[in-house]
Amino acid sequence: MAAARRSGESRSRCCGRLIDTGIWPEAASFSGKALGTSAPPSSDRYRPYRVGSRIRIRKADGNLFTGTCETGQRFSAQSCTTKIVGARSFGVGWRAGVTAADVDDFSPP
Repeated sequence: MAAARRSGESRSRCCGRLIDTGIWPEAASFSGKALGTSAPPSSDRYRPYRVGSRIRIRKADGNLFTGTCETGQRFSAQSCTTKIVGARSFGVGWRAGVTAADVDDFSPP
């Protein structure tokens, strides 16, 4: 961000991406309440909720984030909570670059 500000580039044109190798929903830092299925009241407008297979949460800028909770090995749709509002895996590309000997934990779908 600092480089973008120095160059005069608008902060709205910057983006951040994170590729994580995995999460552990049973860890205390991810312990959240189960997601409801109705939009929250205005007094709790940032609470995430399910709409079918999607998860929605109001962002601070007023826009709506819509995520999905992709299931996998030892990761069910109920693993998404008020703290985990989306989960995706990209196992096909990963598996193309590793051998079976390289896999020592869970293999993504």
